[in-house]
Amino acid sequence: MTTTRLAPSLLAAALLVGACSGAGAAAPQTTGPTSDSPTTSATGSATSASGTSTTTSGTSPATASGTSTTTAPAAPRTTALLQKALIELTDLPPGFAKEPAQTGANVKPFSSKDPACTAFVAMANAANTPGSTASAHVSFSAGQGGPFVDESIDALGSVREVAALQAKVTAAVASCSSVKMTLAGQGSSTMSVRAVSPPASGVDPVAIRITASGGPLDGIEMTIVQVGISDTVLALTLDGAGGQDLQGATSLAVDKATTVLGGTPSGSGA
Repeated sequence: MTTTRLAPSLLAAALLVGACSGAGAAAPQTTGPTSDSPTTSATGSATSASGTSTTTSGTSPATASGTSTTTAPAAPRTTALLQKALIELTDLPPGFAKEPAQTGANVKPFSSKDPACTAFVAMANAANTPGSTASAHVSFSAGQGGPFVDESIDALGSVREVAALQAKVTAAVASCSSVKMTLAGQGSSTMSVRAVSPPASGVDPVAIRITASGGPLDGIEMTIVQVGISDTVLALTLDGAGGQDLQGATSLAVDKATTVLGGTPSGSGA
């Protein structure tokens, strides 16, 4: 594996998690949306004029008629369900191949002496997304020269947790202009970090462009798009892809995930 090919894999592994410290503790993998999900209630009756009351069951107040509506909860966000929401090889143009899963100990390649980059470095070096109840990941490449496509989906339990994470990512990127990336035995490169206009997809979309200047990664440029989809967050990393590829890949990923998980489709950018 060459240095140029190694860079997208390491960057994707570090950045696709889109994690920020303090997002919450991990929970069991089979929980579904919580604080923002509708609850199911049953019928009941109010106290009568004679003072006799009847038993009311359910978890939400009854309506004026004594009957409240029932809404089915979202399916539990298991790893298996999230995997169904990922892009598949058959979704991509000819020439792509699925990359083997990355294994091994978590590395922390990013560093900075600038206090303003503390949050971004912690986010980029995180092994996984704090608060994630389940996750799924896949990578594809169209040969040694790319483009490379990396996708992950994490369930965070509620749309509020997703919104909070997106806000933390936005703030971390806005405060940090560059970091250093170090590869064991290969040296370091300075990576510029900047926010760019994200494709209009999903909820609270965020786009980050990271470009290497000098060193073993010189010339590498990657764009990371992260969007909310219901109570999950989808992150897409592309290397060697132009603007149309970024828009097309994001729309494809968001539409596929929305079909499986529900939420806001591409083209909305809510």
